[in-house]
Amino acid sequence: MCILPCIYSNKIALLTVASDSTLTVVKTVSTSFFCRSISLLDTDTFLVSTWDHPKLVRTITIHGTEGELSNASFPNKTYGLFESTCTYIPSTKTMVLTDFRDNAVYMCSTETSEYRKVTDDRIRCPRGVCGGPGGTAIVCCSASDTIVQLSPQGGVMMEQSVGMGRPWAVSVSRDGSHMVVSNDHDNNEKIKLFRLVCS
Repeated sequence: MCILPCIYSNKIALLTVASDSTLTVVKTVSTSFFCRSISLLDTDTFLVSTWDHPKLVRTITIHGTEGELSNASFPNKTYGLFESTCTYIPSTKTMVLTDFRDNAVYMCSTETSEYRKVTDDRIRCPRGVCGGPGGTAIVCCSASDTIVQLSPQGGVMMEQSVGMGRPWAVSVSRDGSHMVVSNDHDNNEKIKLFRLVCS
């Protein structure tokens, strides 16, 4: 199963992926807000980042029931379409939200409701984010054409060039062995696969 936010139409699409990589839409779920990114929160609930909405992060079930996380807080902001994405890291019960305009990443514990703002000279125009090995977060930095890996406490553990302009989205395989990065560079879009080496 694959989940895709339809960023211009207030919908989320649930798809299946066949062995030949054919995508088939199984179901669409309407939302009352625009979604920018989506990640699994539990077995049937997703965490979504919004745009043009006062609540930066919402939840939605596969049946379309919308909600909010009462045990999480973020700054009082509203983002435009390409200014923020989020992910959820189950092993640390942490939501991670990027802030493109502020060159920052927010990490929020769903257990304590506390969040911290992570800034570093290596975090420049952050875009996509995903969970990485060991409860870390991997963030695309589009101004420096790099990804950075953040520890569960928010420290920058590593910065790596990805060999493409304006990295946009990142995902790590379930077994933590590979990472896929795509970009948003006019007339030079790429998708690259990287093997992760644990030190």
